Amino acid sequence: MSLPLFLIILGASDLSRLFYYSTGITNAAREGARHGAYFDPTAPGNTFDTDAGVYAAVSAEGTYLSLTEPCHPNTVCSGSLTNCPTYPYASDLYPPVASPDTGYVFICFNNTTTTTTAAVGQPIRVTILYSFVPVAPLLGTVYHAAASTEVLAEGNS
Repeated sequence: MSLPLFLIILGASDLSRLFYYSTGITNAAREGARHGAYFDPTAPGNTFDTDAGVYAAVSAEGTYLSLTEPCHPNTVCSGSLTNCPTYPYASDLYPPVASPDTGYVFICFNNTTTTTTAAVGQPIRVTILYSFVPVAPLLGTVYHAAASTEVLAEGNS
């Protein structure tokens, strides 16, 4: 009787952790895209729509998440990685199982892999792909969670 109860409690704990991380990556992706799209009318142009600025906003929102940016805009990426992944996301875009509870941040400007800032009215897309490893792997050893937010850059055209 105690073993099934213990497994149910561990399973509920894992589902709670997965929901927690899923909410965290959703918030971080949204905050990064929002930050990159923001236009300050007192400054000349959009000073926030850079790869470094967007990634800093993502990192600040998800301080409790282990997030890295494996592929920067306008760079050659290793393997099949690209800074503009599209849904459905291939399994090899997620962090490897050897790195449990980690995520990759992909920042895409103007829907191209070579642009490093967003033009006014063009999209900024932040995608976070997260590999979650449960404490009690009852149904599997790794679960993938994804969050993607796309916002149009503000500014004077």
